[in-house]
Amino acid sequence: RANPNFKLVLVGEGPLRKSLEQQVRNDGTASHVRFTGFQENVAEIMTAFDLGCVPSRQDAFGMAALEMMSMKVPLVSSDVEGLAELVQDRKTALALKNNTPEEIAAKILELAADDNLKGQLQENASSFCQQFGIPHFSNQINDIYREIGHADRAANQDED
Repeated sequence: RANPNFKLVLVGEGPLRKSLEQQVRNDGTASHVRFTGFQENVAEIMTAFDLGCVPSRQDAFGMAALEMMSMKVPLVSSDVEGLAELVQDRKTALALKNNTPEEIAAKILELAADDNLKGQLQENASSFCQQFGIPHFSNQINDIYREIGHADRAANQDED
């Protein structure tokens, strides 16, 4: 309501969808809300986002947050277990401490109004996410093999 230019896109399926659709019809915000349902092409959808919000109350890892961060979508997110490893307040995302509707709205409005903050979060989050990419994991695996090979050579020399 604070910014009539905002559009809310809810991606996914869940037991609350029908009641949420009814709620936006009843409160007059239906023209600002889009329910996409389950999507296989999430990356395509995310490229259209100006910012993302992951207000999870619990999350095993935070794949949606990680995907948005890696695609340079500035993020507002809770920092519950699973997301806390990704969300560094004002570095990789704006962290929600209380995770109330009022706090979520305030953080979204703050982020939307501050292009410098958006840019900082985008760059920091993108860099941070590289540690979860295939090149990084490949380097880690190669390092492990090198260490194993070095340990084997050292053990063989001790036997001689």
